[in-house]
Amino acid sequence: MPSIMPSKHVPLSLDLLGGFYRFSPAFFKALGRVETACFQYDIADIKIERPIFITGLPRSGTTILLEILNAYNDTVSFRYRDYPFVHMPVFWKFMTYLMPSSSEKAERAHKDGLFINGDSPEMLDEIIWMSFFDHLHDTDASNMLGDTVTNPDFERVLLQTIRKLIFRNGRGEGRYLSKNNYCFSRISYLLKLFPDATFVIPFRNPVNHIFSLLKQNDLIMQAQKDSKRVQRYMDMHGHFEFGQNFRPLNLGGHVQTAEIEEYWQAGEYLQAYTMYWRYVHSYMLDHVFNNSNVSGNIMALDYDSLCHEPEAAIFKLANFCGVAGHNDVPDVKAPDYYTVSFSDADLAFIHDQTDDVYNKLRKVSAM
Repeated sequence: MPSIMPSKHVPLSLDLLGGFYRFSPAFFKALGRVETACFQYDIADIKIERPIFITGLPRSGTTILLEILNAYNDTVSFRYRDYPFVHMPVFWKFMTYLMPSSSEKAERAHKDGLFINGDSPEMLDEIIWMSFFDHLHDTDASNMLGDTVTNPDFERVLLQTIRKLIFRNGRGEGRYLSKNNYCFSRISYLLKLFPDATFVIPFRNPVNHIFSLLKQNDLIMQAQKDSKRVQRYMDMHGHFEFGQNFRPLNLGGHVQTAEIEEYWQAGEYLQAYTMYWRYVHSYMLDHVFNNSNVSGNIMALDYDSLCHEPEAAIFKLANFCGVAGHNDVPDVKAPDYYTVSFSDADLAFIHDQTDDVYNKLRKVSAM
């Protein structure tokens, strides 16, 4: 039961399921509590050790990293077919057995050469985050979560859900693997919950990255015009990086966030994504990579190096994350399904706004 793939259209069944969740998220959270109560003795002794979080701007390589790490035997992730029942992954696993499904993989709607099916790993934990934090995508408020934040209900549910995912895996053990494009703004908070967690943050040369963001935004914009289901689906997932409901993160810089939004509302998407690229990666340099309290748990990964020297980069990645024993790690190569085409003026703007930050990122990744 895959999600938005293989076409740009969201199936009616998924739209209806998402509608049930939107109508009563409290009911779904209650189902999660019932499931936890049913399996409380099964999950009580499951330890959450060294979880892995992949985070960073979309189109920076987060999905291929998720695919790579998911191929290792000891990792456990949400899957496409878990949508929208993320609070009750065990019950939903048995329910999906009763539904028609195909194991055949198809190219996802991003048209980026990645092929997936219902069992492919996916970013779904943002649904849990949004069900306990109302301000995470409010551009008028800071979206950062630091180590002074406490939310006992969320923390309990997150830990219980991870344990249920590990239990569902059948071995009673495993490394939780998450891809969430927003979690770089929550690293201090997550490290308070999981002190032994590792974070992998890819970055990409800004010219190619911004072109890829623009290309993806065009696809999403058109899909949302063709079908309202697409926007509802993306909003449910917490995907606000593209399309008609674009919302840049507010990382404590209200002026920068407002400037990005002004560009967006004016339809100047290249300028908006360029400023957003600078804003996000400047934040990472100041608050993540150069923060001695968290930097020991962080790996900055140059996506372009991953594409050009995949074996060396994957070895370094696996060593940092402490994973072993993989099955069919996907091939990695530089994108060949599009050609970057910017005007000289656009290139000059991108370089002027991003070169200094990009050079600092490359130095960090080389350490």
